[in-house]
Amino acid sequence: MDGRVGVQDGHVLCPICAAFSSQLAPGPGGRPLASCPNCGSLERHRFLYLLLQSFRRQALLGDAVCDVAPSSQLSPLIQSLRPNAYISIDYDPAADGRLVKAAASLTQLPLKDASVGLLVCLDVLEHIPDDHEAMSEIRRVLVPGGIALLQVPWRDGPTDEDPNASEADRLRRFGQRDHVRYYGEDFIERLRVASLAVSVVTPGALLGLETCGALGLLPSEQIWVCSPPNESDDSLGAHSSYLAAPLADLITRATFLWKPPSSSSTGPRYLAANQIRRRAWIPKPLRRPLRRAYKSLLAIRS
Repeated sequence: MDGRVGVQDGHVLCPICAAFSSQLAPGPGGRPLASCPNCGSLERHRFLYLLLQSFRRQALLGDAVCDVAPSSQLSPLIQSLRPNAYISIDYDPAADGRLVKAAASLTQLPLKDASVGLLVCLDVLEHIPDDHEAMSEIRRVLVPGGIALLQVPWRDGPTDEDPNASEADRLRRFGQRDHVRYYGEDFIERLRVASLAVSVVTPGALLGLETCGALGLLPSEQIWVCSPPNESDDSLGAHSSYLAAPLADLITRATFLWKPPSSSSTGPRYLAANQIRRRAWIPKPLRRPLRRAYKSLLAIRS
């Protein structure tokens, strides 16, 4: 199993649109089993959606949420957290046709110290010659208790970098002409040198292979969760409870395993996990993995 499908015939429940699909569509470059045919989300979008639901509290801290090099898939999800303000930033927005609130470099953010509760920065640091300055800026703008979600190209071994390499050499070594490095095993240490506490989370560690397959996630995909010192738990990635609330809510949303609150209750009443077997619209191959996941999630939430 490679994590792209969780069952033999490929049925998937998309975390973003809560739609069931018999098979994921190809992604960029023809990558198989990557894109939700209903909403177009890719593997990392689906994982990040669940992570973002876990950080609703952080999104309300400080003055704003900062979205660096925003994407059309994720920006609406970040804004749905309803932060005090949403600030999108890109160094050269015209290059990719982005509409942003500020044209600025990650090395010189136009934000006050300790003003951001949640910062999202995906596939940006590998473009920046002085990544230490960029990491230090992330640390500067985060409020106490704030979180930065980072993603970079990563592989085993040391970081390979050369800001002065030719375009042809960059393509060969780093995978793209506008990249100046390919990060390796020292990436976490680089973040710590910039006074950031770091946890690495993957879908596989948080959810298990079966659930990853059912949701169309790549088990090994890494997100680095950074925060001011003493605010991060380095064992975070080992705890399945980390995504318990958003994942339980997803499954209830897709399977209608809850009832609206009554006058005598304070919230929705979640039904028994075995009710999944009675939902005729749920593809049969998904009923068992969703039932098992839901049962364990209810135990974590209780």
